Amino acid sequence: MTRLTMAHATLDQHWQQLCVIRSELKNLRSNLHGLRQKHLQDVQKIRASLAQLHAESAQPVAPLAPDAADPPPWDWRPIGTIHSCFQSKNGTPRQSGLSPTAVGTLILHGPELNGGIHNLHYALQGLSGFSHVWLLFVFHRNNGPKQFVKTKVCPPRLKERVGLFSTRSPHRPNPIGLTLAKIEAVFDDRVELSGIDLIQDTPVLDIKPYIPDYDSPWKAESHGDTKVRTPKWINNPNDDLSVIFSPTAAQQLANLEGDLDLRKLKGPGDLNQAIVEVLRADPRSVYRQERCQDQIYHMTVDHGVHVSAWFDQDNREVMVLKVKKTVTDGQCQE
Repeated sequence: MTRLTMAHATLDQHWQQLCVIRSELKNLRSNLHGLRQKHLQDVQKIRASLAQLHAESAQPVAPLAPDAADPPPWDWRPIGTIHSCFQSKNGTPRQSGLSPTAVGTLILHGPELNGGIHNLHYALQGLSGFSHVWLLFVFHRNNGPKQFVKTKVCPPRLKERVGLFSTRSPHRPNPIGLTLAKIEAVFDDRVELSGIDLIQDTPVLDIKPYIPDYDSPWKAESHGDTKVRTPKWINNPNDDLSVIFSPTAAQQLANLEGDLDLRKLKGPGDLNQAIVEVLRADPRSVYRQERCQDQIYHMTVDHGVHVSAWFDQDNREVMVLKVKKTVTDGQCQE
């Protein structure tokens, strides 16, 4: 507790500086992303020019087979976009179901954007008869296309490298994700969801109802056909952390009750529960766990609630230090 008390004493002094630094870092990341995209475009133009020069100087060759020369026949367009209680990757659960309180809305696009689906209410007819739905989505916040993808990655709970396809890393050859969400309500042009692990503006490629008889391998065990297995490091309950609210954070959360501008969560109770559910599963990356142990962790929940927390890995605890209302992006209300 002495260590946490010292952190409390110095936190207020550096809070405004941290907010300014966060804003500047965000601008730098945005600029770097733009420069990277421009660089990739320039490289593509150079390669195209070199290929054209080579073609003009080379001897005639036999044409490629039609199936090798033709572009892929698919042209995928998102059918909708997620409006989420998570505004950024920081603090978003790694898997669906880790935070049942986490809610969001799938807003379906009109026919001009969704590939020609008219009468959206017809497309959603019957979906309310299911309790859960699969979502195929795009990892749109990955840092642009990569020429090479790592074949071995380090899952946060394993902390050693395994093959990419034995993990759910978002950095994949095709940045497509699959998640399971609970259906709360179905309307003419949107679906209300809970238990999500998707951030704001995630593009959704398709939705499919969850059917236990088809989607659950346990159903086959009664016939002696299948036994489900996973590695031991998956879903180890001992990995969960104890979440503690400091007196300051608890008072701040209570003071926010009449001043919250929540767009997805229903009130302070849901906000408190969402913070606990996210933090107890330790949303930090392996890099943050190993290289940034002495740094305060920041995340934003719903629209405009900034949370600061301190992870005590030795005691398997995380203490919520502050819960503040965010006035503008990157700035916190004192």
